Amino acid sequence: MIRKMEPGDIEEVGQVWLTASIQAHDFVAEEFWRSALPTMTSEILPHPDTEGYVYEAGGMIEGFVCLRGAHVGGLFVRPERQGGGIGAALLRHAKKLQPQLHLTVYTKNTDAIRFYKREGFHIAGQGICQYTGCDEFSMEWSYSGEQSAKPDVEGGSD
Repeated sequence: MIRKMEPGDIEEVGQVWLTASIQAHDFVAEEFWRSALPTMTSEILPHPDTEGYVYEAGGMIEGFVCLRGAHVGGLFVRPERQGGGIGAALLRHAKKLQPQLHLTVYTKNTDAIRFYKREGFHIAGQGICQYTGCDEFSMEWSYSGEQSAKPDVEGGSD
């Protein structure tokens, strides 16, 4: 079930972010992610401009997506649950809320790039992450009439 993130979810969501970040970004020192966790859970996730949604199964948060308007600030799934459609479900939910989406992804994160391309995103530019110094792509998606991404749903579950 996909539902709106609540304040009580922040710590668990932070752990999902940490474990998934360490696994997906092995080209960045693990200590970077660990040192960023307090900022993630105290400032970024609970920020008033952040709209977060979690994928919950069996009382456990398996993944989440955070939006700031049309910007996907994060889409992370527990490493042991990746490849099972949770990320795609969260992204479909985001597509229902916004007619256009954009995000950044590290150029070395080839699995994520493949995933986003499969989900209809295209590479729109390239830059350098201000926090890690790593190369990153900017990617974009726009509503094109596909039924599964029809932007007429307000919140709710998928």
